[in-house]
Formats: sequence, structure tokens, C-alpha cells
Amino acid sequence: MLETPIHSGPYWVYLPPLKSKAEADNKTEELKNSGIKDISVIRDGKWENAISMGLYGKEAIANDRVAKLKKLGINAQIEARGKTARTFALHHLSDDELKQIKQMQTDFGGPAIKKTTCE
Repeated sequence: MLETPIHSGPYWVYLPPLKSKAEADNKTEELKNSGIKDISVIRDGKWENAISMGLYGKEAIANDRVAKLKKLGINAQIEARGKTARTFALHHLSDDELKQIKQMQTDFGGPAIKKTTCE
């Protein structure tokens, strides 16, 4: 059996909430001084004092942004902000079908694919 979780975008790149407004403002200033653009502090709700670093329609683009930030020593995270993740189970795939699915994943930047045992 092959399970394919589907996560729906947009994909939010962010730093988790900091302890205070002052910490969030200081971190934002530090990031701006290091050349990071398009960032803002969330000011209310459960994400208060988180630092938003972009909202992306495609997961691959969000992953690229996180990788670039990581090279700068910034440990940003990604959260799918769309619908709840879904999983599709594909049973009894031939080697050729599995190869085709993996090729589609490569071509379209698709979701992770993992092989599991059937229950």
C-alpha cells in the first residue's frame, strides 16, 4: 500500500511566537538589518509575536524560502494554511505504476509518498 498525504496551501513561512512584543520587534529589526525582506510581526491571536516571512501558493516555493533562510541561520517553519491534510491509499501498484507516480511527484513538486504495510 502506498499512502500519499495531501497538504493544501497556501503555505505560511514563519518564526514561532516570541515571548514578548519587544522580542518580536527586536528580532524583526535584526532580520531586516541582515537583508531579509517581506516580514511582519503578528500582533494578536494564537500567533501573537510570531514573525511572518511570507505566504506561498506552492509548497516547493515555501520549502525553497525556508532552505535559503536556513543557510542564513534562521530556523523558519512552514504551515499549510489551507484545508486539512488528506491521505490517499493506493493498493497493489505495479512497479511501472509506482514509477509513474514518483515521476509525477518530481514533475509537479507533489506531496511526500511513503510505502506502508496494509492493516
